[in-house]
Amino acid sequence: MSIRSKCVSQILLFLIVTFLSILYSAEVLSQQATNSTVTVGDTTSVKPTKLALLVGINDYKHVSDLNGAVNDVINMKTLLIESFGFPNNDEHIRILTDGKATREAIIKAIEEHLIAKAETDSIVVFHYSGHGSQMKDDPEGDEMDKLDETIVPHDSGHIDPHPNKDITDDELNYYLGKLTEKTPNVTVIFDSCHSGSATRGSGFARTVEPDMRPPPKRERPFTIDARGVNEGKNDLRPENSRYALISGCAAQELSYELYEDGQPYGALTWYLVDQVRTVGADATYRDIMDVVKTRVSARYSTQNPQLEGPGEDQFVFSARSQVSMPYVLAKPTGNDEVILEAGQVHRVTIGSKYDLYPPGTKSFDESVKPIVKLEVTSVDVNKSIGKIKEGQMINDAARAVEREHYWPDPVLGVFFMDLDKSKTLQNIKAKLAKYKHITSIETDSGYDLLLQDYEDETDGKRYIITEDGDPKPISPRVAVTDPDVVSRVVEQVTHWAKWFNTLRIKNNDPKIDVKFEIKLSQEGRDSEAGFNNQEVSNTLIEGEKFNIEVINNSDENLYIALLDLSSDGSVSVIYPRRGTEEFVAPGKTWSKQLETFVPDGRDSVRDVLKLIATTSPADFNFLRQEAVRGGSPLSKTRGRNRNPLEQLLANAAIGTTRGAREVRVETWTTVDRVLEVRRKD
Repeated sequence: MSIRSKCVSQILLFLIVTFLSILYSAEVLSQQATNSTVTVGDTTSVKPTKLALLVGINDYKHVSDLNGAVNDVINMKTLLIESFGFPNNDEHIRILTDGKATREAIIKAIEEHLIAKAETDSIVVFHYSGHGSQMKDDPEGDEMDKLDETIVPHDSGHIDPHPNKDITDDELNYYLGKLTEKTPNVTVIFDSCHSGSATRGSGFARTVEPDMRPPPKRERPFTIDARGVNEGKNDLRPENSRYALISGCAAQELSYELYEDGQPYGALTWYLVDQVRTVGADATYRDIMDVVKTRVSARYSTQNPQLEGPGEDQFVFSARSQVSMPYVLAKPTGNDEVILEAGQVHRVTIGSKYDLYPPGTKSFDESVKPIVKLEVTSVDVNKSIGKIKEGQMINDAARAVEREHYWPDPVLGVFFMDLDKSKTLQNIKAKLAKYKHITSIETDSGYDLLLQDYEDETDGKRYIITEDGDPKPISPRVAVTDPDVVSRVVEQVTHWAKWFNTLRIKNNDPKIDVKFEIKLSQEGRDSEAGFNNQEVSNTLIEGEKFNIEVINNSDENLYIALLDLSSDGSVSVIYPRRGTEEFVAPGKTWSKQLETFVPDGRDSVRDVLKLIATTSPADFNFLRQEAVRGGSPLSKTRGRNRNPLEQLLANAAIGTTRGAREVRVETWTTVDRVLEVRRKD
């Protein structure tokens, strides 16, 4: 062989080896990028950096069942995969539902899936949706009230002959302590409650009665590390724990289930996932929970979700670099339809319109022409189908962007308790049947209002009482003997329909960047008064002054309206003045000072301040109404509204203005804040 040919052979061999090495390295890097477990030779292992254990229990063996816990798991799993890059496999996301979520299985998954796999930089999520409860603490235990807070596995019982297999707060904190020794990036979510008593509500309260039997023997003394340490706001987490805890409610409160689009979910999980999906991952826990607290407590006034632990200002799930992408994937079905990888949990609705772009498209502004326009024709939990209206067939992995959202007509759900026993309730139901925005709920869950024919033991008289999601009266009771009882109760219900449906209006895909802040004014402030972030967004004392600030961070003029939805059923338009059209310029701040007061005859009042920001003028004065306690007639619309958003709100609130189907998502947004005002002692 000549020297030249030998050199060529060596060069070729070198190139082949180099090429194969590059292929091998690329494969390793690819697998690392997807957080898969990769073994190099027999010694080196790259473990997953993102781990989640999601537990949801509807079907209980020995205690009452729930409805929405498994849906919570589906919702959370979808969020972790789509918005935070968690790989969609059992190696990274472990799911335990119903019969698989036994005490032994949950503890084993914490030990083997979370603790054993976690490393220094791992991001770990433990989510539990199900019943919470209490059980007797060990005589040598750490609980001041001698009761341990617990989560209730599928196979646990609270009365003989069924053994108690609850997992106590001490046990949870023992295992979570082991986990946080390996990584500080641990988030725990409990959509359950631990008040120890369940009451009637529009959704099921996620609690069962406490077990007062002697506590079962456990395999180790879990309480030893927690003694002498104060508990947090929800009694499940010691104050010195290193993990971040998001819980459905504070201690001695209830966590409710709600119904959205006919499907049950935990209130905390639904609003938490919805808000994270709305703002993306580039938000802190505090940013997210400020809104979640507002929305949950606005719907259930005695449920106040909690955020506690280190890292309140860290980015959600410690995923600073992963921002939720403003599109969903789409693929063809083989005819003129397209499957969207988004569904009910993403708030997709039938009738909404999407633009589709080629795979890999980075920009979706007006300069980029879509290849397909479609309209959604059916919606499942995680997927939707749309019919092509314009354009040609698409390839897999096309990118879809919502352009026009269809808001189905909101309705107020009313449950008539023991309807067959009350002629008065039957007459009220028949009268309400003519209202298109009010519907009758046939079961004692998922309602907005409950009407009951109730006999007062003190005077022996019967009254029609009205309750909301929390089991407490919200309207003045009306005597059954009142000759106008039917019309008076119908008037109350139609008032509440307007209030609830106005509260629910929300743009799920806002393109407008606006901040809405409430700041306490130093003028007139008592030293003991002020904010209480454990209960609502803000708690003030009667007579205190506070400032409202609206900051326009968008690049367009914004017309703003500020509504006050009070817990007495009234709706006020605080701003703008009737007939004015004032806007906030880009980069500018609008502010207004208000003073608190409490209506006569009440010790406190809870208001929802609802900001509506639009890119064109709109008048929302038709939403005004007096308090339900005042009993004034419904406000009327002015006739034809000037823009689709006004039509949408009128239709939602009053149910009489028809024809508003489509509203451009980039033209408006809403922000809610809850404010509680208490009377001075």
